[in-house]
Amino acid sequence: MQGVNKQFNFTYGNNNQRVKMDYSINGANQYTRYYQGNYERQESAGSYKEWSYISTPSGPSAVYYNNNGTGQLFYITTDHLDSP
Repeated sequence: MQGVNKQFNFTYGNNNQRVKMDYSINGANQYTRYYQGNYERQESAGSYKEWSYISTPSGPSAVYYNNNGTGQLFYITTDHLDSP
């Protein structure tokens, strides 16, 4: 039985901030994810997903998720420890 080789390759920018991640299985790219501040975009063969994180002075409040042009807004609430 042959094993499955999963690999994540990260690219960092000048300020040591993550800017890109490639995910592959057995050498075949499954998707690439790009990071820019409060925004992430994931691209794979013919499709994309986007996350826009919306903050307020009290912290993170919502995430706008776009899956191939279909968007949804998710609100973030805190638990009893005040953690999102």
